[in-house]
Amino acid sequence: MHPHPYDAFFANALTAPDSSSGIGAKTNGAGPRHSIRTVSNSNCTVFVIVAKTQKAGDMSGVEFDAMITQMLLDSWDRQCQIVDAVASLVTEENRHFKPSDDGWSIDRHLAHCHNVRTFWTTQVAPKSAELERFGVDDAGEITATIETVRSALSQSAALVREVVADGLATGEPLVGENVTYDNPVLLLQHMIWHEGWHIGLIFLALRLNGQEPPEEWEEPNVWGKWRTENWE
Repeated sequence: MHPHPYDAFFANALTAPDSSSGIGAKTNGAGPRHSIRTVSNSNCTVFVIVAKTQKAGDMSGVEFDAMITQMLLDSWDRQCQIVDAVASLVTEENRHFKPSDDGWSIDRHLAHCHNVRTFWTTQVAPKSAELERFGVDDAGEITATIETVRSALSQSAALVREVVADGLATGEPLVGENVTYDNPVLLLQHMIWHEGWHIGLIFLALRLNGQEPPEEWEEPNVWGKWRTENWE
């Protein structure tokens, strides 16, 4: 197997000067827990976070791995909180709103998010919990109640979390008969990217029908899940 072109970059990064001062270095009273190093060529610059595990008081490699795992799973938990908050805006009165004449209804977008979570996770983890997926009637409508859809989203959120956590514990690719994720984080990114697209269409459907959530709702329930701001 031929080495990847970036292998030399990362090897060089391990001996590159520490450039982490003031750039996100974590401290616990005994110096930085990681360092940020850079290596460049004519095409790009690579930033590498290197765990410091050799000095007393620093995290061990196991501790560092556990920290990264929790960060990744926390990002998924926050994503699911956003989806659940958006789902809470959907009622029996507005569930059939659409972002366009030929688009899906709001409830179908939510049901589809659940279906996608369930389908792809079971492709690479066939022994995981089997969750029922939603179908549509002849008119392309979801027949389940909106409460049922919300409950299903909570179940599939837990399913994705479990499969990703198990994958991170082994560090191996997620491999099924027909589907492969080169690493477990890619399953997480697939779900987040996919759901963001559908949530955008749900917001558009609400806007076109005069029910767009105000900024006062959107900030704590969407963007505030990803970052905090202080402009004082």
